[in-house]
Amino acid sequence: MLSTWSRIQESLFRRAAHPGSYNEAKRLLYNQLDDSASLYCGCTLDLRARTFDATDCGYVPRNDNDRAKRVEVEHVVPAFWLDKFHTGPTCWIKADACGSARECCLANDARFRDAHNDLVNLYPAIGELNGDRSNLPYGQIDGEARVYGQCDFEIDANLDLAEPRDDVRGDIARVYFYMSAAYGLTFPADLKAMLDEWNASDPVSPSEVTRNDNIRAVQGHANDLVSK
Repeated sequence: MLSTWSRIQESLFRRAAHPGSYNEAKRLLYNQLDDSASLYCGCTLDLRARTFDATDCGYVPRNDNDRAKRVEVEHVVPAFWLDKFHTGPTCWIKADACGSARECCLANDARFRDAHNDLVNLYPAIGELNGDRSNLPYGQIDGEARVYGQCDFEIDANLDLAEPRDDVRGDIARVYFYMSAAYGLTFPADLKAMLDEWNASDPVSPSEVTRNDNIRAVQGHANDLVSK
């Protein structure tokens, strides 16, 4: 039997019909994907209103600010790692002509731009958690220190890791597999091993298939691993 990584590398991922901009990608996610729960806490969403119901997921803000009250779009593979995991020339360089490193990558690197705006890699998340995670890699953190009420999402600032809840670890792993195959990303061995474990422990769910089908309808292609 072929390994997960071998099967992914044999899949053909079509790169046509990407959203032309990040704003367009966010508009499509908010208005056409119909996600029903936030990524990290599983809170019930009203995407068109950019709001969520904290009472059904036990979320309590760490800081009661504006971002703790709204839904934002989270990159599962953060923009920073779309460049750092790629073996080609770096685009992550600040320049007066284009602005921040991220803005320069979006302006000058078509591969990065496609990856950045790909709906497969974008999920709705509570703004506070999106901001706290930033570009931290995922990992497993000892203990269950909860700083967001009952929301099962932890961050270890000393280890620079973010740990998602069990129910979405497989979803996250399969996004990483897709991004690797579609955009030439190479992950360290320890990250690949963890993702293989997460993929096995959290199989594809009906809701994941529905989301993937919606993405395919909106942008013309999706994650073939979820479809099989």
